Amino acid sequence: MSFASSFFGHSGRFIYLLGSLLGLLIAGAFVEHIRLGQVVFNILLSVVLLSSIYAISHDKRFVVAGSIIAAAMFFVSWIAQLFASAPLGLLASLLGFLYFQSTAAVILIHIFKSPSISIDELLAAVSTYLLLGIAGGFIFRLLEFLDPNTLLATNDVVPEMSTGTPMNLYIYYSFTCMTTLGFGDIVPGTPEARVFSYLSAVVGQIFLTVLIARFVGLHISQVRRG
Repeated sequence: MSFASSFFGHSGRFIYLLGSLLGLLIAGAFVEHIRLGQVVFNILLSVVLLSSIYAISHDKRFVVAGSIIAAAMFFVSWIAQLFASAPLGLLASLLGFLYFQSTAAVILIHIFKSPSISIDELLAAVSTYLLLGIAGGFIFRLLEFLDPNTLLATNDVVPEMSTGTPMNLYIYYSFTCMTTLGFGDIVPGTPEARVFSYLSAVVGQIFLTVLIARFVGLHISQVRRG
């Protein structure tokens, strides 16, 4: 048995997922402006898809459906990148939102079914939060395909938002909404964008509140049993 398996449990599947998510979010920013930046981002995204399938492998009901959605997203994303196809880009964004949102839900159910707190559950919680933020990035990119005025840049530091904008910027905006940071360098330009912006903030705050309450309750229960 490996160190990851013995320390993190469940074959360390959530440490692999968290590592791939952090790799996508951090490395995605550094490759944003290079020539093959989008290609590198798609490779990192493919790694996340594989690690997330492994992370939810305990749920046999979803793993098949999740694998199908992930495979479809993988191929559509690469073909859309290769041919610069707007319709395929829209479809890839829709599949990305569905996959990351549903994967986050499956992991969240796993957390709430767990009878105790372990490093595994903590890693799963952090991974779920990041998955929700990435899912939000895909929904904002989908809205951008439907209306080019969905998100507007307010200064010269952020490039004008369009369907060709790096995915990393949509994820960035999603997390500024979820965390209620509100830097103001990107703002919603349509009613739909404003709705999803405040819904993202609401989901982010409810997630943290409910999860902390759950972990505190489990900790108190473990202390009483111990």
